[in-house]
This record gives sequence, C-alpha cells and structure tokens, in this order.
Amino acid sequence: MRQTSTAELLRSKGIRPTPQRLCIYDYLLHHPTHPTVEEIYAGIAPQQAAFSRTTVYNTLDTLYAAGLVRVLHVGAGETRYDACTADHAHFKCVRCGAVYDLPLGSPALSFALPDGFSVSGVEITLNGRCPTCADSENLKYKTTK
Repeated sequence: MRQTSTAELLRSKGIRPTPQRLCIYDYLLHHPTHPTVEEIYAGIAPQQAAFSRTTVYNTLDTLYAAGLVRVLHVGAGETRYDACTADHAHFKCVRCGAVYDLPLGSPALSFALPDGFSVSGVEITLNGRCPTCADSENLKYKTTK
C-alpha cells in the first residue's frame, strides 16, 4: 500500500496519520508474520531512532480500536498482531513458533450456540508442526534408524 493510500485509510478511520502510525501500520502490511511488539520495534528502530516501545504499543492500540489490526493470543503471554482483518484462522508451529494464516474453508461454520448467545467474532488457532519442521523431524528419525 502506498503511503498516501495508507494515510487516506487511517483518515477514513478517524486516525491522524502521523509518521509513527504510518510506519508501524506499513510494517504490519509488509510483514504478514504476525509480529510481536518486540519484533515490530526491532524492525523499525534502526530507521526510526525516535520510536519507543510505548509508541508501538499505543499505535497498535489505536489501530486495533479502529479495526485495522487483529490481536492474536497464540500462546501463554504471547501477543501478536495481524494486519489482515478478514475472517481466517491461524496455525502456530510448536517447533519454530511461526504463525500462518489459514482460510476458514467454509463461509458458515456451524456451532450449536445456546439461546441468547450471539457471535461477534471468531478466533481459531491450530497448533502443530509446519511442513518445514515436520520434514526436518521426519528426516531426523529416518537417518537415526
């Protein structure tokens, strides 16, 4: 996304497009790795010496409140951020820690909700091994036998 269209998007959500907000949102758009605050800060700090972790936290809170990012809780005390706000699931590799987007597959997931409940969002995270980790583990077992 170009900086001008990113700025227009922020304005359309009632967010003043400061250089910090543009930089952090742009980082999320170009790094769909579901980064943590520390990863975002490490990724932008070399070019933006004036940024602090507090700036990153505050910006992410603002983007979340405007519906521009999703907050993922994929492990104990592990918070990650995703600029893709369309409905989708996530897969976390228990070996390397990478988080991947997965299509939901069916536009209408069926759940038996008791009367009076209404769904405002869905967060599905699957855990297992990604193909790279599964292959390396299988290779390790094949060579040791």
